[in-house]
Amino acid sequence: MTTTWFHVFHRRLHTRTAHLSNRLKEKLAIAVIASVGSLYFEKQSPINGSQLAAQLGIGAEACNKVVNALLDAKLLIRTSDDPPALIPGYALEVMQLTDVVNAVRTSGESDFLNPTVISSSTNVQLAFERLEDGLQTSLGNLTVKDLLHTGDSDQGGNVENVDENNVHKITHS
Repeated sequence: MTTTWFHVFHRRLHTRTAHLSNRLKEKLAIAVIASVGSLYFEKQSPINGSQLAAQLGIGAEACNKVVNALLDAKLLIRTSDDPPALIPGYALEVMQLTDVVNAVRTSGESDFLNPTVISSSTNVQLAFERLEDGLQTSLGNLTVKDLLHTGDSDQGGNVENVDENNVHKITHS
């Protein structure tokens, strides 16, 4: 993300490029898909990219970076409206949160540049596999629909641990 401003004292134009952390991209991806999914689920008008950025309180460029990753992964699609709005790429009840997070985690990877091409020791590989497994374990089979609140006007459900095997469910109050 590039921000430009004019410094009055020095009378110069400054440009600063901000980069999204991995954590921020992951949270933003979940927030984007939840916002788009909620509107779709409630049969409301879809939202466009600039409206979405404003709703989430983040710059349009940062939001677009995450939206593009979700579009590339076919988790979102653009409508033919002017300006194009965003709708889910497929059914919310089968769209896994792990797929949403993985869309931004793997954005920019290719056949030639991805974690498998890095030469590393067995211990490094095992640590990376544990990291990958941890994502799947922590999110389990949660879907985007699980994030959405289907009752009152409150926001979303509550994720809670339901057993010793780290199986989660979302409850709606």
